[in-house]
Amino acid sequence: MPNRDFDQLISNGSFFWMALGISASVVVVVALIWFVIKTRRSPEDRMVEQCVKDNCIDYARNIILSDGLYGYYFIDYVILQPDKIIVVGMEHLDGYIFGSEQVEEWAQVLNKQSKNFPNPLLFIDMYIQTIQSFISGVDIVGRLIFTGDCSFPKGVPAGVMSLENLNGEFKKLKTVDSPADNLREKWNILLDVAQQQKQQFIKEGK
Repeated sequence: MPNRDFDQLISNGSFFWMALGISASVVVVVALIWFVIKTRRSPEDRMVEQCVKDNCIDYARNIILSDGLYGYYFIDYVILQPDKIIVVGMEHLDGYIFGSEQVEEWAQVLNKQSKNFPNPLLFIDMYIQTIQSFISGVDIVGRLIFTGDCSFPKGVPAGVMSLENLNGEFKKLKTVDSPADNLREKWNILLDVAQQQKQQFIKEGK
């Protein structure tokens, strides 16, 4: 037996508008979820950004750069200081951390359980190499910031910073007050490339 109410909805156009309204609602909900996820930041994240602001000429967050093959690098911060560019990665880990600059894997010990993870400093090195491929003649250094409740019982690897010493470490990196020649020009090239590659990333639907 045919559903006359349904047929009537279709015939008078009500079904179309009802479906359109449901679709629009779904889009709004998805957009709100995405917005909350992207804007939700921890107090530690805000602390790091404030420290970055206090110790730089300019900075950019969440940089996307092509790895030169079929993937992309996601860089937490690039920071412009008067004499250099600083590439910063962030890790939020708790517990005891064991690692050094050159080993391929580090270890996290938490609640009497151990877990290995790739050496994040090696990723920072890859980020720097990628940036150096399109801007040359610029001093680029890398740093890794740990924001969790963690410690390094065997010693802190070179290039690693914690929230406790963050401000002082950034001040140590600032060795001059006047910008180096052409540094701002190179910085703008970096930002332009990052914007282009971000658009490419979005276009590819990664």
